[in-house]
Amino acid sequence: MNDAIDTIWRAFLPAVIAASLLACLRVGLALLRPGNQNAVAPTINLDNLESEDSLADRIAESLLPSDFHAPTREYLPEPQISRLITAQSIIYQLNKFEDELATKLRGPSSDSYGGFMQYDCKYRTELAQWISLKAPKLFAIVVQCELDHIKFVLAMRLFRQHQFCDTKLPVANPSKHIDLFLTKIWSRHKLRNFYERQWRVLVPVFSPLQYNHDLDSDCIFPFDLIKSMPKAGAFSSVYRVRIHSEHQLHEGLGDVRPSHSIISQTITQLEGIADALTNLHNYRDGRRRSLSGNEGSFMVPTINVDQADIPVVPNVGADPYNEDELNTPNSVSIRHGDLKPENILRFTVEEDSSLGTLKIADMGLAKQHVLKTSDRNAKRLITNTRYGTQPYEAPETITAKYGLSRLYDIWSMGCITLEFIIWIIYGNEQLTSFYNQIAGGPQLPYQYYEIPDANEPTHAEVHRVVLKWIDHIETQDPEFSQDSALKDLLALVRDKLLVVRLPASSVSSRSGGRTLAPPALGGASQFRATAEEFRDALRDILARTKHDTYLFSDYSLPPLKDWQFPVDNRFAEQVASRISNTAFNPQHKKTHNLCNRCRSLKFWTGGFSIDDYVSSLLVSAQNCDFCTLLRDARREDDSQATDQIRFERKESNLLLTGDPFPVLSIVRVLEARLTRHFQIGFPELPEPSTPAFFSILNTWLDDCNANHRDLKNKNRDCTGVTKMRLPTRLIDVGTIEAPRLRLVETQAAKLDKSNEYIALSHPWGDTRKYIPFRTLRSDPRSHHDVSSFKNVIPEGELPATFRDAVICSRKLGIKYLWIDSICIIQGEDGDFTDEAKYMEDVFSNAYCVLAASRAYDQRGGFLGQRKQRNYVTFESESGEPFFVCEPIDNFNKDVIQGALNKRGWVLQERALARRTIYFTETQTYFECGCGVRCETMAKMHNGMADFLGDPRFPEKAMRDDSRALKIEYFQGLYKQYSRLNFTRYEDRPFAIAGLERRLRDAFDTKGGFGIFDDGDRTQLDNGMFHRSLLWKRGEDDIQETLDGKDPVVEWLEPIDFTSERNIQVPSWSWMAYKGAIDYMDPPYGTADWETKEIIPPWTQGRRARDYPALLDRDIGLEVIVRDFNDRERTTASDGRRAQCVVVARSKEPKDERQKRIFVLLVTATQISGMGPKLYKRAGVGVMLGRFVTLQGDGLSARVL
Repeated sequence: MNDAIDTIWRAFLPAVIAASLLACLRVGLALLRPGNQNAVAPTINLDNLESEDSLADRIAESLLPSDFHAPTREYLPEPQISRLITAQSIIYQLNKFEDELATKLRGPSSDSYGGFMQYDCKYRTELAQWISLKAPKLFAIVVQCELDHIKFVLAMRLFRQHQFCDTKLPVANPSKHIDLFLTKIWSRHKLRNFYERQWRVLVPVFSPLQYNHDLDSDCIFPFDLIKSMPKAGAFSSVYRVRIHSEHQLHEGLGDVRPSHSIISQTITQLEGIADALTNLHNYRDGRRRSLSGNEGSFMVPTINVDQADIPVVPNVGADPYNEDELNTPNSVSIRHGDLKPENILRFTVEEDSSLGTLKIADMGLAKQHVLKTSDRNAKRLITNTRYGTQPYEAPETITAKYGLSRLYDIWSMGCITLEFIIWIIYGNEQLTSFYNQIAGGPQLPYQYYEIPDANEPTHAEVHRVVLKWIDHIETQDPEFSQDSALKDLLALVRDKLLVVRLPASSVSSRSGGRTLAPPALGGASQFRATAEEFRDALRDILARTKHDTYLFSDYSLPPLKDWQFPVDNRFAEQVASRISNTAFNPQHKKTHNLCNRCRSLKFWTGGFSIDDYVSSLLVSAQNCDFCTLLRDARREDDSQATDQIRFERKESNLLLTGDPFPVLSIVRVLEARLTRHFQIGFPELPEPSTPAFFSILNTWLDDCNANHRDLKNKNRDCTGVTKMRLPTRLIDVGTIEAPRLRLVETQAAKLDKSNEYIALSHPWGDTRKYIPFRTLRSDPRSHHDVSSFKNVIPEGELPATFRDAVICSRKLGIKYLWIDSICIIQGEDGDFTDEAKYMEDVFSNAYCVLAASRAYDQRGGFLGQRKQRNYVTFESESGEPFFVCEPIDNFNKDVIQGALNKRGWVLQERALARRTIYFTETQTYFECGCGVRCETMAKMHNGMADFLGDPRFPEKAMRDDSRALKIEYFQGLYKQYSRLNFTRYEDRPFAIAGLERRLRDAFDTKGGFGIFDDGDRTQLDNGMFHRSLLWKRGEDDIQETLDGKDPVVEWLEPIDFTSERNIQVPSWSWMAYKGAIDYMDPPYGTADWETKEIIPPWTQGRRARDYPALLDRDIGLEVIVRDFNDRERTTASDGRRAQCVVVARSKEPKDERQKRIFVLLVTATQISGMGPKLYKRAGVGVMLGRFVTLQGDGLSARVL
């Protein structure tokens, strides 16, 4: 019956359509007849229509193209599924059922919908729970099919009823599952949609745990096709593709901590590989020639040699590189030729957690030689197979004229070993960063050497990026500040492996071999080592690994992090909804000149890059606006830069290859198709003080209020305040409609229920050059006193910075404002000392902080005009405009390294604030616990910057279990703070008091004045008290003399704490002095801390103080003072002779006289009379025990 009806309908359908079209045509013609005076063109009012932000739209926006397929197909990356299909989004989608059902029940067919009342809120909640656990991908597929809301719930109900979940996908033919896909719910069109769109979420994730994949022909691969010619074989073609990072899992590639075991095992295995190469390189007489005496280490199959082809060369003395041993019949040398990590296989034993055994594999490019390289050069015999894997190729692949030496393999091992060192110290993320930085131009995409001058193609040098990394590791990383296995291994790489120059016997000057450059770094080795030398050097390192501290000192910095710029268009859409859909269009239309190359660029394609030459750009930039941007974006300060240059697109930015920071930004308008993966943003920023500008600021705060309240993860909770102590005074700014300006006492005044206020962070500047606006206890002349300000603060007299803060507070809808110079009574009779105790509460409880980063003092202001950036307009193939702009999203430069953040007070203000709005010269930034947002609409994230952006400082820094890293963190924080500036240096103890108290709580210690007292946990806690005492003058404060010989060491200048500050800071605290500090740190695990001859005041039973002591001259260290053999008769700044206090002894298994002793240097201030012997700190030092008078009881004293 149904088939008959279907046949009739198909036959009748064309007539029905024709009749309908004819009727419409008649009506249209009637309306258009000249005689119809009443005809009015129909109008549609779109202003009242609201665009719905549906889940289907968000899924569509998150789809990525896979151009591996023809035509291009789209897929949803694996992480986006969990991001989009959440418990909240499932409930929200299911609850739309209720609104549609209510509409149906009011309609003419209400009776047929009465049975659906059973799917109430409780049922939908249960259904949502099942979907979240069992069927998130199935849910995402059905969302994309766009069923009406009632049918949607019914469809998911049937899936649950039949236990049809994600594990049952894919569905080969939905129409055959008649019990699941009812025709009343699923039309043929919808079924087709289901089948096609299921592949978007069923994209394979490749893992080492699954080698074989049986995939449907309709499966979408998460590949970006790299534009290169496919390699064709007899039965198939091989394409080069890039797999989406979230669709490939790597076993064992997580960041690991260095350990004695890993380092020892790795060096042992490297020694085994070097021994194998020694045998491979010195194969002789058809048998393995063992140079190591280890008969089981390596075997090489016999190689047949045609003796007629072997020339006899006179033996003229022994060749130290063993090349001359290839001068006799039946002597051959074998070069592997393709050493790389993939060709070093790891063999493990089941249930054995050790590294296992490493073995060289893939001898496919191994090459046998019956002549040493120099003789092949002399006879002009060219090695047939020259190239291995490009990243690990030695420079002689380009520079050698005729032959390749066996030392080619040694270069490859240098590359591999350096990668291991970077990985073991910094982890995968920094190793990836190293790869990205070393990548070269189109002809040298990734190699450890470079040709610096295109005019000398045979002159090679170690790549400058490699040299910079080696130099950084050696000079900056604490692990390399003492003797260690990794330090020696890095020196081996630098001096013997990654050496361009070969011995004369390998590349002969007599035969036209090129002269290769010696290494630029260190220069300790003239020539590259042989395999035998490589092996012997590793054996020397292994011989010293009996001591754990030589293997690893457990003193590594937290991993370095690059800034990340994730695309986040949902927030930009919120901004557009407040302003207008055209908000991101440039205000000033510009016409841009483009060359033919730039006009055809397709930025939206996967793996997009631009390859060029600097010399070419200098010419093309004269007539092309985009070439001008590219020219200006190149590294001007890199004097060693080659002529080749490459720009690569990463998300919505262009990066120079080898540089982790964007050099150009890409932004688009709201509506887009091909370019939807670009960041929506402003090519031209709104003018400050305009409604559009303040809409952005308000949206930042509203978004943070709505989405960053996470009680489970407090590090992401930017809004919650557990305790609320209001500042003593606030400024009442009124509202936009009813402005006012007066000072209120918070305890006496009746404030609004929310108690919300904004705090201003600003520079005072040089107050010797102007009179600052401030509140005084009494001011009969200007009436800037607390009593007058309670009545009214004259807004016309406010300096520009304060006036702008008032404007912002009103525009943000916050009635109260805190400014230090107004809300704290200044002057000698002021209450700064009392108020400074609560500075932590002022900034941590503020609704937000306004940071006047661009202001130079109170008069500077921060809402002034800003220079607009340059940009070039492009259009996609579908006519969508997008813009490539100068990069101004540089939080590190504009904020962290800006003038305001060089002020001592600002470090604490930033760390304690829940969220801060920074007003800089280029743009405005918003920082909270979830990262940094830019006014351009870009989003920035950096793991290290997160520490000070932590709304619950220092919880993020305390996540790591390593006490050593926590010590390094507080030392780094204090070193940074000590380098900041103060208008009044007597503020130094106060401006960090809040941070110090939080750190003490986090460390569970007592202490004060920059010193932590860990009590009887000293040995367990790596000597936190003792390490914090061993501060010294900062290295950057030591000036070199003009002749470059002896440094000029200036004494740290004591701070004169005025009576107004009412404090006394002990001499053993760095807070008592001006200037930068560093720390004299014994390597971790190498020191025995002295606990009897130096006792902190808190361990003595004294009360731990939260703030600097009030004139407490008895805050002293109980110490034993000893003499030391001082041939130079060291004296302190006051001329007194120095003595010492023992802080630590090295754990070396030596006599006490041979151990290193870490000491405080002290000088006497009171040693006569019956009272206590009093000393003050004069410095720190380290000396051998034989120079310290360790015998006897010493002198009991106090260091104040």
